[in-house]
Amino acid sequence: MKKILSLLFSFVLLGLVGCASTASQKPTVITESQQIKKTIIEKVPNINPDWIAKTSFIKDGKRFVVGFAEGFTNLQASRTAAGTFAKTRFAQQIKDTFTAETASAIESGLYSDDTGGYVREVFYSSIDKLQVDGIMLEENYSEQIQEQDGSSNKIYWRSYCLASIPEAKYKEVVARAFDETENQIKKEKQAKQNESAKQLVEKLKEKFDND
Repeated sequence: MKKILSLLFSFVLLGLVGCASTASQKPTVITESQQIKKTIIEKVPNINPDWIAKTSFIKDGKRFVVGFAEGFTNLQASRTAAGTFAKTRFAQQIKDTFTAETASAIESGLYSDDTGGYVREVFYSSIDKLQVDGIMLEENYSEQIQEQDGSSNKIYWRSYCLASIPEAKYKEVVARAFDETENQIKKEKQAKQNESAKQLVEKLKEKFDND
C-alpha cells in the first residue's frame, strides 16, 4: 500500500513540476497586427510647416484652423477632404466655445441644466443654418504614408489644410447666430424658461463679444 501511495505522490509531483516548467517557458506571442509600421515616403511640399501641430490660432487679424484627412490613395482627393474638414471647423469652434461657456454658467448655479441644454440646442441649430462666408484655404501639406502590417502593405496620403477667415467676419457669424437664437427663444411659450434662457443668451453673447 505504501509503495502505491509513494508512486502516486511521485506522479503528482512530476505533473506539477512539468506544469510549472511549461508555464515559465511559454513565450509571449505578439500578433502581426500589433507591429504596424508607418513610414513617410514622400512630402508635398518637402518642408514641415509649423502650423500642422496646431488646431487653431489668431494672427494678423485672421482666425486660422487646420483641417486633416487620411487614408486616400489620391493626393488631390486627400487635400480636398482636408480642406472640406477645415471649413467645418470654424462653426465647430464656435459651438465648442459656446458649450464651454454654457457649462461654466450652469456651474455658477444661476441657470439650470434644462435652461442650458435648451439654449445650447437653439444656438447649435442657428449655427447650422448659417453660411460661413469668407473662408480661404491658405496652404496644404501632405505626406505619403507606407503602412506595413505583417505581410500586408498599403500606401496612402495624409493631408493637412490651413484655412483662414477674417476675425471680423468670424465675429459677424457669431453675432448672427446669437440674433437667430434670441429670435427663436422669443417664440417660446413657457414664460419662465423663456426669461431665464434670454438672460443666459445675453450673458453668453457678452462673453463672446469680450473675447
